[in-house]
Amino acid sequence: MFVRDIMNQCSVVCTEDMPLEKVYKLMQDNNCDHITVVENYAHHTPIGIITEHDICIQVVGRGRNPRGLTAANVMNTNITRALATLTLTDCALLMEETAVKHAFVVDENGTLRGTVRDEDIRLTKNKLHIEDLASRVVAREYRPSYVNRIF
Repeated sequence: MFVRDIMNQCSVVCTEDMPLEKVYKLMQDNNCDHITVVENYAHHTPIGIITEHDICIQVVGRGRNPRGLTAANVMNTNITRALATLTLTDCALLMEETAVKHAFVVDENGTLRGTVRDEDIRLTKNKLHIEDLASRVVAREYRPSYVNRIF
C-alpha cells in the first residue's frame, strides 16, 4: 500500500504572513489539527506546519501576545516531504527518523498533494495485518485436506 492511498487530500494551507488569529480560525472552521504553511498560494510548496500545540508553546508558553503574530512566528519548520508513491512502511521509517507526526505528500515538483499522519499509517497497517490474519485463518479452515470428502 502506498502513501497516496491513505493521504488526506484536503490540506488546509496558509502563507507565513497570515495573522495568527486567522490561522487558528482556519483550524477551527475546517476542524483540522494542523495547518500547512506554503511558500505562496500559486505554488503550494510546503515550508512549515502549525498545530494547536505549536500555538500553545510559542504563545502561551512564552507569555507572548498573539495579536500581531503571524504564522511565521509559530510555525514548525522541521517538516518531512514524502512522494505519493512511497510505501507506508518507508514513509513510517522516514517519519520516525525525522521525528515528525505529519508528513507532506508532494509530487515530483515539490507541490503539496496532501498530508499523512503517523497515526493514519499505524491504523492502516494494523487493519491490514488483522485482515491478513483473518484471511489466513479462513484459508486454513477450508483447505481441501481439511474438508471431509464422501466417495
